[in-house]
Amino acid sequence: DLKDILASPEEPAAPIAVGRRSVTRAGEALDADSEKHVHHYPAADLLGKMMIPIIIDVQAKSVDELGGLVRHGGEEYLYVLRGSMELHSDLYAPLPLGPGDSVYFDSGMAHGYVRTSEEPCSVLAVCAGQGIQQLADTAAKRQRLSQEAELPE
Repeated sequence: DLKDILASPEEPAAPIAVGRRSVTRAGEALDADSEKHVHHYPAADLLGKMMIPIIIDVQAKSVDELGGLVRHGGEEYLYVLRGSMELHSDLYAPLPLGPGDSVYFDSGMAHGYVRTSEEPCSVLAVCAGQGIQQLADTAAKRQRLSQEAELPE
């Protein structure tokens, strides 16, 4: 209809500020341990997040010890807090990283974190993208099952 063509476009709706927030005090992050890494999930109480922050204590000292590289949807930002490590991937040579170094990459590329320092290595990883909430939900489920197994009967 001609009137629809000539009509001015509707004003875009203003974003709704829902005011969500999550505070995680030191030592209170949801933990998920494995032989490969220890994951600490701050903001675990927020569901449906657009990004998942994870503090990772990198323990594996080789890709073999990792059990191979992993891939998942989305993108990932990695910042080394302490120690040193290498980011291994299926598309690039191993990337050495030390404290203060960071890298942003497509997490659909197979990747893995390998510690290269004798001292502990901790990193901040922030994962974002469609379906990324599954990572946090899986970790939360593992943690709940682990806690339930530790409860005395």
